[in-house]
Amino acid sequence: MDSGCRKENVAVDKRVREAGLRPTRQRIALADLLFAKGDRHLSAEELHEEAIAAGVPVSLATVYNALHQFTQAGMLRILAVEGSKTYFDTNTSDHHHFYV
Repeated sequence: MDSGCRKENVAVDKRVREAGLRPTRQRIALADLLFAKGDRHLSAEELHEEAIAAGVPVSLATVYNALHQFTQAGMLRILAVEGSKTYFDTNTSDHHHFYV
């Protein structure tokens, strides 16, 4: 592991701890995938696919649990689209969403 990757994991670990969550291996891996690419919106299924592609052994149920824990801790916002699809937003500041 290079020093840049270690620094990133330390920052993610710190962010998870500061949110009041225990920094498990799976939470750290999922938080790293979520926040490494800047502001974005994604579903639990999309994050699960990214995790599997990155070699993170995690179930879809664990992804849902982590996303809801991150949301309760103020790290994410939930966006419900058309009442059936839920996305998680890494930008928790006040901003507008436009749906096309």
